[in-house]
Amino acid sequence: GVAAASDPKLVPLIEQVVCACGRVFAGTEMSTFSGYIMRLRGHIGVQNTNRYYHSKGPYAEGSTGEQLELSGRHYTTEFPIMWTFKHP
Repeated sequence: GVAAASDPKLVPLIEQVVCACGRVFAGTEMSTFSGYIMRLRGHIGVQNTNRYYHSKGPYAEGSTGEQLELSGRHYTTEFPIMWTFKHP
């Protein structure tokens, strides 16, 4: 596209928006790139905000993440609280 031709640094950003708007997204576990797409999906309000991963791992089946305990290894995981939390 025109934007990509003028600045190749925009390509990943455009890809994240395209992925965020899809009906379902399957990302890479422990990826901050995939994690940000999940956050965008939450803010956009897509119906399916379950996490799906394209390779085998502890969460490969798809999960809302509500049952996960937040610890050091989950720092890349975008939990629904990140887009549903309302300040009092």
